[in-house]
Amino acid sequence: MNEDSLRKYFLEYHDSLNPLEGIWEVSATTEIYHFDTLYNVNTSAGRYRLAIVIENGKARIHNLSKDSLSMVFLLTDVKGVYLYKNFYSQINQYSKPHAVICKSDEMEYTFDTPAELLKLTNGNEFIEGLREVNVMVWKKTQPQIK
Repeated sequence: MNEDSLRKYFLEYHDSLNPLEGIWEVSATTEIYHFDTLYNVNTSAGRYRLAIVIENGKARIHNLSKDSLSMVFLLTDVKGVYLYKNFYSQINQYSKPHAVICKSDEMEYTFDTPAELLKLTNGNEFIEGLREVNVMVWKKTQPQIK
């Protein structure tokens, strides 16, 4: 589905959509720690644009931006509560699932990059105690709750 067809879908089914469904703008903040000492913070507002559609009881993510990313939202029995996990292709593993609450067209969650991936991407510069914390803030741009 392209962005135009997704927008038409969200407008047509506005009244019956799951709160997770829509077009989202995602901002990412990465905090670099050595043990408990914060060394660097990188923020990229509106880094990702994603659309989420529920198909056959599963959340399908459509990447509308150029950045590569692989993630999964799992539906739960509680309205507005989802489980989220990332897939890291470089180390062929998923992150642990994290609970996410979606309300008022916003979501926010935090997760650590796996140590195995940090070792791989930093190579000889990796030091024990290095930690990368990611803070993701999602804002729905369409459809919005009135």
